[in-house]
Amino acid sequence: MDAVAPAKAIISGEHAVVYGAPALAVAINRHARCRLDRIGGASLSLHLPDLNLHRTLSATELPALAAGCRERHRAFEAGTLPVSRVLAREEDLLLYALADLVPADTGTHLDGLSITLSSDIPVGAGMGSSAATVAALLRAVAAALELPLDERALLAHTRSAESLQHGRSSGIDPAICCRGGAIRYQQGRIEPVALELDQSWYLADSGRPQASTGVCVEQVRRNFANSAIWSEFADVTETLYAAIRRADPAAIVTALRHNHRLLCEIGVVPEPVQAWIAGLERSGGAGKISGAGSVTGSSAGGLLIYHPAMPETQLNNHPVMLLETDCHGARVRN
Repeated sequence: MDAVAPAKAIISGEHAVVYGAPALAVAINRHARCRLDRIGGASLSLHLPDLNLHRTLSATELPALAAGCRERHRAFEAGTLPVSRVLAREEDLLLYALADLVPADTGTHLDGLSITLSSDIPVGAGMGSSAATVAALLRAVAAALELPLDERALLAHTRSAESLQHGRSSGIDPAICCRGGAIRYQQGRIEPVALELDQSWYLADSGRPQASTGVCVEQVRRNFANSAIWSEFADVTETLYAAIRRADPAAIVTALRHNHRLLCEIGVVPEPVQAWIAGLERSGGAGKISGAGSVTGSSAGGLLIYHPAMPETQLNNHPVMLLETDCHGARVRN
């Protein structure tokens, strides 16, 4: 049994979406993959070869593990625990997702399963790696155990797990990774939209951020939770959406540059990334982070670029790929 789920790029609205502003996001042609094998025995095996991580446990351990995760998340919400300590181990996100999906009275059906998760999505790059991995896992396990899992339930389970990872999940990563295509997302409302993104759109990887998404979200909350800047973010998202729909390159560049400056203002774009984007702007293009960015260090994860004529010199700084959309979302392949 195999399942996949796509990565995502935020066209506009990262951070602002947490404060009720709209965001535009698109699923991209990078994927998390889950393979299930029935090997028998009285234990559940979890394999993450990309991280050189393997864990074997009994399915009967999952409810207590999930309860511990929920308790620590409540402590985070109360302000007594940093978000980085909600998950005791990296793989606990996935084990929590399993416990959240599979009823306790049928959880033993997980014993004898070997679960292998792999991905070509850069980890920590703001491309929805964790949401895609959880969504692929849930799709595969639900199919293997013949559990009902419609799109609404998949989204709810994926968002529940994401909250442990990021502290306060807006829900946009689960929404786009589960659904695919392109969406306008605001306060939990998902509106599928048609975004014609031509070959002037690129994604670049500036390197794994030093600060996690949860840490970035919390720092921005402390400094800007009550700021009027979020209405400015909302305006630029709507302006950019309109510019893309009418295929207006000059207006797209102007809106993306404005968006980038707002992100710099809230402190999530490290100076080396700002310098690289300045080079893009001098050559006629625009760029911005696509995700949480970083509040420390020199890298910010994924970058969204729009450039009608990308100079060869810009391609030598960071790994760059054309933005290709995935219209299908999380799905079982066989």
